[in-house]
Amino acid sequence: MNLTFNNTVPAANNDPSADQSPMLINNVSTNSWVNIDHHGFGDNIGGYHRNIRQDTATPVQKTVNRVTGTSTGIPGSIPGINQFFAANVVVPANPGPGTSTDTQLFSVTGGQAPGQFSQLTGNLSSVEGYVWCSGVLIQWGTISGSAYTTPAAVIFASRAGCIKFPSSCFVVTVTLIGNNVSPASDNTVWILGKSATQFTWRKSSTATAYTGFNWIAIGN
Repeated sequence: MNLTFNNTVPAANNDPSADQSPMLINNVSTNSWVNIDHHGFGDNIGGYHRNIRQDTATPVQKTVNRVTGTSTGIPGSIPGINQFFAANVVVPANPGPGTSTDTQLFSVTGGQAPGQFSQLTGNLSSVEGYVWCSGVLIQWGTISGSAYTTPAAVIFASRAGCIKFPSSCFVVTVTLIGNNVSPASDNTVWILGKSATQFTWRKSSTATAYTGFNWIAIGN
């Protein structure tokens, strides 16, 4: 909504009647502005938010590209001030190829770690997917089959619905899937290494009841 407001009234040398029309416009605009996404005048919870809407282009376009690892328009830190804003986020399209763009919420802190930049929202909820939780990225997926007694890699960006970690992967955990109600103790999968882009794993060569595993990776 584009509201008109006259900044030059009341004029010092004008009679009130001379400024009545532009002042009325100001009064109507003020009342309309208060009611946008807020409880307005004459309301017991006047001033409370009914909705919160944020654009991504004020004062400049804010974009975070999770494919290229670049960002533009992100505000710098202000000591003692937390900044909460929306930005466009570019991620791999699901299904691919190409990319997809959506609006998500971010924060830049101004406390003991000035400029700490965190993504607060965003997810792709599927069999393989991810979710952002207060600056932490959680991803998950499933590996099926009983092969790979030699090391194999799970590359995050190549999985349907997953993305590479912007900075680092903290931990990877696995849960075995088997075809026996009492699997043998040698049914084992272990993690050989991890990075922001992938993790490598291997299974025991004698794991006869093994049919795959579920994995969860946590990082930022």
